[in-house]
Amino acid sequence: MNKLFSYLVAVAIALGVIVCGAGGLTSTASAQNKPPTKEELLALIKTPEGQELTLDEYKAVFLNYAKIEIDNKRVELKPNSIESVLRKYKKPDAKDFHVELLSSDSPQLRTRATAEIGTAFFSTPNEYSKKLLEALKKEKEPIVLRQGVATVSNIINQDSDAAKFVLDQANNENPAVRAQAAMALLNKRNIKVDGVKEAALKLINDPDENVRGEALRNAGDLYDESFIDEFEKVLNDPKLYFLHGDAMKGLYKLWYDRPRHEHTSQKAYEVSVKYLTKKPRTKNVPYWTSIGELQYRGYSDRDYQAWKEKATYYSDSAWIEIMSDIAADSNADWMARKPAVEVITEKGTKEDLEQLKAKVEALPATDSGKERVLETIEKSLKEKDK
Repeated sequence: MNKLFSYLVAVAIALGVIVCGAGGLTSTASAQNKPPTKEELLALIKTPEGQELTLDEYKAVFLNYAKIEIDNKRVELKPNSIESVLRKYKKPDAKDFHVELLSSDSPQLRTRATAEIGTAFFSTPNEYSKKLLEALKKEKEPIVLRQGVATVSNIINQDSDAAKFVLDQANNENPAVRAQAAMALLNKRNIKVDGVKEAALKLINDPDENVRGEALRNAGDLYDESFIDEFEKVLNDPKLYFLHGDAMKGLYKLWYDRPRHEHTSQKAYEVSVKYLTKKPRTKNVPYWTSIGELQYRGYSDRDYQAWKEKATYYSDSAWIEIMSDIAADSNADWMARKPAVEVITEKGTKEDLEQLKAKVEALPATDSGKERVLETIEKSLKEKDK
């Protein structure tokens, strides 16, 4: 009976018909294969909310992913109600069902099956990761490949087939797939994986700005100082200001290494200082996303103090001086000056903030960011008084 019901579900979905429980098929307005409403999906389920769905109920809901449109620009499924409905229930064991869908004609179903199969192995390769990688070898659809990269990202350093697949996708013609590959590959877990550093260098220089930004942000996780010149090359090009925050994140990872504070690099620090102190400042340089990293610490104060002992080139006072200079610079954009104040709030004293306030108050009224900066300083002073 279950096999018959599953067959009817598949046929119903293909025809754009909603299945109403185990009692049979009921034709609806979805004959044109429209995405299902939340109400239509809930009509497929007899199980009380919060309890485990039957496998047939789960399949009936899941197969509706075939009707969801693909956002080809973002290379993902458009918003829908399916997952929000499924979250109301416990899911049954459907691993074999997901594997079956890897050969579906629907790229939407293959995408969602690829995502769900990841829960069957997550960080340890097993029979399901092997079946997924076999299917991905034949895959051509960007949306499925992008999800495939995300799904196997945790086993790149343990499975040579997973590593090869993701490295291959770093050369995919679709930039969204390459960006996903950059995110997956450039991780400290993969430092010893052959080909990762070479891929990183290529991705850092990718012609697509989103791919390049993803690579710049994450390459610092490989703790390789040979990338510093690449970061600096970006920072020295004012036309690439929109990537400056990404390049600085790569540098911060090398020398500040939040949240673990395990690594340090004087060269990365010096390039960071050179960028932040470059004058005359402009609306875009330093870029506002490049400023505020040091307003945050990592998980452990012990780790942070151990890092400070290793990072002898760094001092709070010198960094506060740099931040104060940015915050009081009328040429800099107020969105860059604001996080500079917030760094001083974390690293400095009330006296540091009061001295900065006096500097900013003395700036001419023509300074368009003056009032916003003063508001941030006042807020910070109140925090210091608590």
